Parts: sequence; C-alpha cells; structure tokens
Amino acid sequence: MKLKWLTALIMMGSVISAMQVNVTMPQISVNEHENHRLMDKQVNEFEIIDEDEEMNDLTDELIKDITTQFMDRLVQDVDNQYRVLNYKTIAQFKSSLTSFASDKVIDQFVDFYYYEKDGQLYIVPTSTPPWFDKANDYEVKRVEDNIFEVKQRNESEFHGDYTIVFLIRLNEADEPFIIDVNYL
Repeated sequence: MKLKWLTALIMMGSVISAMQVNVTMPQISVNEHENHRLMDKQVNEFEIIDEDEEMNDLTDELIKDITTQFMDRLVQDVDNQYRVLNYKTIAQFKSSLTSFASDKVIDQFVDFYYYEKDGQLYIVPTSTPPWFDKANDYEVKRVEDNIFEVKQRNESEFHGDYTIVFLIRLNEADEPFIIDVNYL
C-alpha cells in the first residue's frame, strides 16, 4: 500500500514550508496487528505510571515544619548545670534527630553545642545557631528531582547579617529531610 502525505507547518496563518513524502506501509497480518495493539497498550500504561510519579514541590508548610522540628529537638531542656534532662549520651541524642536530618547536619550542630562529661550530656551555654526565620522571605530552587535549595537572608542582634542555605530532600512519602546546611 502506498500513501502520499503532504506535511505543512502553518504558523500564524501562513504556510512556512511544505514537502511531499512517499511512504510505503507494510502489509500487517492480524496477529502482528494484535501484537502492535498490545505494545501500544503497554506503552500507554508505562506513560500513565510515569505521570503518576510526578515530581512534587517542597511547600512553604514543609519547609517551616522541618526547620522548626529540627530546631525544637536541637534545643533541649537542661538543669541549672546545663545538664540535658532527656538524653544521657551524644549518641542517644543524635539518634533522636535522624528522622529530620542527615548525619552530616546532625554532627555539625550537636558536636558544636553539646558535650559529654562523667556519663552525662551537657549543652554549651550559648545562643541558638543562626537559623531559618519563618517570618522572613526565602528562595526555593529545585536542584535535582527531589532535592531543593532553600536560601534565606536574615539578621539578628547576636549573629548579625547571615544567609542560611539548606538542601532539603523529599523522600518517597514526600516528607522533607535536611541533607545539608551552610552559611554564606
């Protein structure tokens, strides 16, 4: 079977180019045709699955939740000797943060603000670290399929002007997880 196709690209009502193409279509048996429909069905099903795995965005609510949860856990209740009341060891305390952040982030903050002495966990008496401020604007940029950069410029009396940059990953359940924190 021989077909003649005329292809024209029409842009804003005018013909830009046209060409004539001769295409020879092979004769297909019913069995081949059935297989072809089966392949089309499989391809369409694959495309539908792909659409279901649409990339999600890191929302304002998720950013504020994860940064607040991490800071709320980082700041611990202490007695008048700065001894932590709810954890006895750094390892135990770090373990409590693993659902919020990577080991790198946990080490970055816990190793700076906490220490062990005589089998007890203590906090270094100082201010909280410069952190995300829910009241201030910030920028979000997707850097990979499920990883986002969150950048915020802040100012505080104790820390002065600073810019904090988070890398936050959304896991399979679309839960945020802090994988890196840097200051500019």
